[in-house]
Amino acid sequence: MTVIGLALGLHRELPVPGLLARVILMPLFGVAQEYGLLGFYYRRFQEALPGVWAPILASAAVFAALHAPNTPVMVMTLAISIGACWLYRKASNLWVLGLAHGLLSITTAMFLAKLLILGLKIGSRALR
Repeated sequence: MTVIGLALGLHRELPVPGLLARVILMPLFGVAQEYGLLGFYYRRFQEALPGVWAPILASAAVFAALHAPNTPVMVMTLAISIGACWLYRKASNLWVLGLAHGLLSITTAMFLAKLLILGLKIGSRALR
């Protein structure tokens, strides 16, 4: 992602106070979001749906839908959520996946946000 952003000239500098706040808050926010994806949706879909892939795909689809109406972010979320559910199935560690989610969000904001139609905004913020 970093290489793509740099190669396409999409890098944007975040002000140091903004970057510091993101570095502190985004991993915590990532843990909270991964709890929603994995601790809530994925675990419930595991109980309700048969097989390995049905709960993974259902959880990822719901999580991606929560990122509407920003279609590029929804597509990225779907792909990354499938990977997160698969990893969580192998090793149930919300903290590591949450921290990775936060760091990935920071990296995306710095290197791909200009490419995305609505930046990283979702929900009503994307409609403003």
